[in-house]
Amino acid sequence: MKIETITYKRVKNLGNYQTETMEATATVEQSDQPEQVALSWPLSALNFIQLSQ
Repeated sequence: MKIETITYKRVKNLGNYQTETMEATATVEQSDQPEQVALSWPLSALNFIQLSQ
């Protein structure tokens, strides 16, 4: 299996029957270790999403 991209998606309930969806996608480079990327990616994605708000 070849992993090419990893996507992290977060859905936030706004409390008024509305939701906000935030998504970030990363491309795994050939020099990357997929296992390490899979472990560190959710935190990196959350940081990216928080910075872009």
